[in-house]
Amino acid sequence: MIAEHLSENELQQYVSDSLHCEQSIREHIKSCYICKEKAETYQILFSGIQRQQKPEFDFNLTDLVIAQLEQPKRSFSTNIVVAYLLSSIGITAVLISCFLFHEYLSGLFIRYSNLLIYLFMAITAVVFLFQCIEICRKYKKQIGVLNLS
Repeated sequence: MIAEHLSENELQQYVSDSLHCEQSIREHIKSCYICKEKAETYQILFSGIQRQQKPEFDFNLTDLVIAQLEQPKRSFSTNIVVAYLLSSIGITAVLISCFLFHEYLSGLFIRYSNLLIYLFMAITAVVFLFQCIEICRKYKKQIGVLNLS
């Protein structure tokens, strides 16, 4: 049997789970009126907490949070204009070259068809890689904005 009174932690452990607490704690509570009274007080307190209703918001928290997030500002980017301009120049150059040298290119496609397949695969892989890098960069930027908020 314990000579001193039980600590607050031991009393709370007994009240919350009396079956799994130490035998000495159970025996002390049976023999000590003061600790038994404290345990009963904790029991009333715990049961009162469990009977309380869970709080509910009377408003939509999601709408309030989204309203406070900073909206991305639309700005005119010269990078997009440059990209479209270079793309259109490149496509035009390829089309003009195909038109001017179509007789030589038809023989090239017949003789080196495997080479062209590998060339198209390499170009596709490079474009895919650049797209993945761009998506990752945008994702990291968006996460950085959310972490700062």
